[in-house]
Amino acid sequence: MIKVIISSRRPATNIPFFTRPQLINDVLETQQNEGKFIRESRNLSEDGLTFTYEGIWKTVADYNEFKNHSYVVNYGNDRTNYNLENGINVSTTVLDYMDQ
Repeated sequence: MIKVIISSRRPATNIPFFTRPQLINDVLETQQNEGKFIRESRNLSEDGLTFTYEGIWKTVADYNEFKNHSYVVNYGNDRTNYNLENGINVSTTVLDYMDQ
């Protein structure tokens, strides 16, 4: 399995995080129905400045299929531009691990 962790830190709580469009939810739902996408979680820090997303895919190929989907590529570009314009720092970690 592959776990993707995306941590976004904004400079102030009055700057909204970039919102994921429904098209991305649809891609994830399709992958979940196909057994490729396992689950996701979201967490906002107590101070409201750091948002952490974790998603788990069954295989590297499944994750690559997701991240290379045209909707996801466009979303990623839009999110990157928004984050740069608003001082939001993002780090992404991809972990390859076995079921425990």
